[in-house]
Parts: sequence; structure tokens; C-alpha cells
Amino acid sequence: MELTEDNITIGVPLQGTKTFTINKSTKVEDLFSPLKKGVLADINANGELAYHIETENTVDAYGMIVKITDKDVTIDYNGNQETFVKASNFRMDTEGYRGTLEGLTAEITLNSQFQIIDLETDLDYEDDDD
Repeated sequence: MELTEDNITIGVPLQGTKTFTINKSTKVEDLFSPLKKGVLADINANGELAYHIETENTVDAYGMIVKITDKDVTIDYNGNQETFVKASNFRMDTEGYRGTLEGLTAEITLNSQFQIIDLETDLDYEDDDD
């Protein structure tokens, strides 16, 4: 992350690096933001102005599961694939699904080192037990 008087540049998982304009009305929650990796920037509707910046311990992202191994998970987002190392406290919630996870949509949570700590599948199937 890079913070100047006029811009903030942040790394967005699965989307690369993006730069947004900031101005005097931008609310910065943490003066130590430049020293931290996990930064949340609320962006206006046209996607140009960051109006609120705060540090985060985790970052959420969505994508399609490409591959899961014992050590990492590869996610695809609009044709961009990125592999994330599983953190030591990695947790996976498959909502009881027992089939292959590859090809399913998932929400992932990354820690400040961009290691995956949580993976939750987004299954829209009918449960006959209800």
C-alpha cells in the first residue's frame, strides 16, 4: 500500500494494484495505515475517490475454486488466477457438500499476509431435509 496526499494505491486480491484519489474530506481511521498491509478503502460509485480508509486484519474476496492442495488454494476471478497459501488456522466450510470443490464459487478470507484463513463455498442447491 502507498498513501500520498492525493492518492492511495492498494493491492486488491485477484484484481491487482489499484490507485484511488483521496482529498481533504477522505476519512482516514488509522494514521499508521502506510505501515500495514490490510487496508479497506470505501470507494464512491464511479470508482475513483476513496472516501473512507481504515486498516483491516482480514480481507474478503470471491472467486471460483480452481485447485485445492494440502498447502494452498488457487482461485479464479474473471480469468485472473491467484494461489494463496493456507494459514496455520485455515478453516473450510463446504456446507456439507461432499463432491469436488473445483469449479465452485467460494468466499475466501485472507489475513494481512494474504494467506487464506477461511474458505466458504457458495452452494445454491436444494436441501430435501427442510
